[in-house]
Amino acid sequence: CNSFEPDFFELGTINYGHLISTQDWIRKKEEDKMLYAMEHVGFMVLTNHGISKHILDDVWNQTREFFDTSIENKESVNMTEDYIYGYSAQETLSLSEEIEYFAGDDDNNPQEKNAKVVVDQKEMFAAWIGAENTNRLNNVLWPSTPSRMREAWIAYYRECEKIASQLLKSFATILELDSLYFEQFIDDHMSAMRALNYPQQINNDPPKGSLRCSAHSDYGTFTLLRQDGVGGLQLDIDGDNNWMDVISDQYDFIVNLGNTMKLWTNDRFKSTRHRVVNPRNLKEKQRRQSIAFFHNLNGNALIETIPSCKYKNGSSKYKPIIFKDFLDSLHHGSQTNYDINENDKTEL
Repeated sequence: CNSFEPDFFELGTINYGHLISTQDWIRKKEEDKMLYAMEHVGFMVLTNHGISKHILDDVWNQTREFFDTSIENKESVNMTEDYIYGYSAQETLSLSEEIEYFAGDDDNNPQEKNAKVVVDQKEMFAAWIGAENTNRLNNVLWPSTPSRMREAWIAYYRECEKIASQLLKSFATILELDSLYFEQFIDDHMSAMRALNYPQQINNDPPKGSLRCSAHSDYGTFTLLRQDGVGGLQLDIDGDNNWMDVISDQYDFIVNLGNTMKLWTNDRFKSTRHRVVNPRNLKEKQRRQSIAFFHNLNGNALIETIPSCKYKNGSSKYKPIIFKDFLDSLHHGSQTNYDINENDKTEL
């Protein structure tokens, strides 16, 4: 077991600097590469994004310091049914696949309805900081320690916002839309940052049936993910449970499309299921950390199939849906801490 080395699937690499080039042919070449990744894999690596190493290191270190604090400090900002951000260690992401909207979807592979729920072997902290021209930041609940966590998270969030806005412009061009088409849906966006801490498993085995992070697809338009080099992230690229390991440099982003883009494009773009498996070697038994920026739309945005993605007869596989309704159904389906007996919780 300690000598096991997975075979890695090589994700396509997109140069962010080329996406914002003033040379049309350079942009077009990079957009073509991105289109292939979105249609065939749903994942890609984004490099040369321009965020300073100081900002990247600061948010990483402040987050790690938070997870090292007492359980009292972490649970001072608990995720609840009414406040869907903050701290939680009671999530099973695979449960989000069971919502009725995706009933009958061939790409969906939900758990058995009567299967025993085992929480993912991780803890997390999330925040909806909101667009810069709004007051959403005033509603964020922060722990008292570390004192600079708020500052570091806001700085990182603002940088991710800029990248997300540019990616949407590239998506619009690819989908034969005006480059600013998506701007109308994101002036009060619900994009959330979520940090994940996967405790070490060197001295303990995970509960039977659990994973570090169970299989799921993301909810929003796309995700900007930073992860360390511990490993364990896998993709189900073909939707047949043939899981492939993927890696990235800690200072690059893994970008994956979410279910919102899947709906918008009528399945033209892939929202690929992924998971984090339990350790298969000594390196993977180490503590693991990742930070995700989940790009979301305005709560009142209507997700309706983009014209260039409709069938020839003008129809679509998906009915229009309001984004917040869609987001809430997926999120609440994944949480196991609502109305749970304290004695039934699985310890990390």
